Amino acid sequence: MLRNFLHSSMNAKVDKRTSASAGLLEHSSMNAKVDRRTSLPADLLVHSSMNAKINKRTSLSADLLVHSSMNAKINKRISLSALLMVVLVVAALMLGACKQNPGIIKYDTGMNNLKQEPRDTSKEDKQAAAQTHTQLAAVYMGQGHLKEAQQALEKALNFDRSYIPAHTMLAILDWRINRLDDADREFRAAIALDPGNGDTNNNYGKFLCEHDRGQEAMRYFQRALADPFYKTPAVANTNAGQCLMRSRDYTGAEGYLRKALDLDPNYPDALLAMARAMYSQGDAFHARGFLQRYEAGGQATPDSLLLGYEIETRLGDTEAARSYSDRLQDQFPYSDQAKQLGGSRQ
Repeated sequence: MLRNFLHSSMNAKVDKRTSASAGLLEHSSMNAKVDRRTSLPADLLVHSSMNAKINKRTSLSADLLVHSSMNAKINKRISLSALLMVVLVVAALMLGACKQNPGIIKYDTGMNNLKQEPRDTSKEDKQAAAQTHTQLAAVYMGQGHLKEAQQALEKALNFDRSYIPAHTMLAILDWRINRLDDADREFRAAIALDPGNGDTNNNYGKFLCEHDRGQEAMRYFQRALADPFYKTPAVANTNAGQCLMRSRDYTGAEGYLRKALDLDPNYPDALLAMARAMYSQGDAFHARGFLQRYEAGGQATPDSLLLGYEIETRLGDTEAARSYSDRLQDQFPYSDQAKQLGGSRQ
């Protein structure tokens, strides 16, 4: 179909040129059929001795010209396809080799740099190995295999001591198993490698806040929010707001939480925190609104169900309060919130 289209398009251009020069066909021996088919310039057809056979040859020459042009385009495309195939095959072979030997020397696959000297990329390979072991550790942590996660992170840091995600994840692991001094050290190591990193500062701020170091934590939340490349400022704003709520600074907390919701109106943690902040300030009506927005995301936690019970009780809706109580007891019967509610109702 493409060849027919090109052929038709080129014949149309040839016919147009032929028509434009038709005034030069002065001899009656040339018939009208020749005039519109020849692809050669019409001003060359000036001799009456040229007959239909010449015209046929001319038409054949035009066809050959069309096919030659088409072949040139096709050949060009084939060449580009072949070039891409070569690059892909070389890249695939190199990736396979790198997996077998992390210290391999790689070559630039750019076809215009084939004579370039080989470049030692052992540093990049070590960082790639560190990344792989850190990702493996994340899988282990998600499955609850903490010892295996620790071993994977230690291997990651053996490959690259400057790999920030490995330090951060090791800090979170130490935090989880209550090795707080080790967690603090790993967080600080990560921050020392990149003091302005938003993710690292936010994580360390949350760690400090949950261990009653709120004033220090706020400095790290501010650093996180000052990072122009930080991708989740709604998270840091929410963590800052929750940290201020721990010290009962609800007004300051509300400012951070509203900023978080301006950035992400459906961020669950910010919605639940705003509901708690409103309730704590005596505004149960608006607290209900934020909790309903939170529940619209299909989420329910022991905290949210207990808060719902408290809000509806304050608003005097006993049926709604009973509904929250029943859900808490049914879905989370062994939670501290269920025990707290059961004790308060006795």
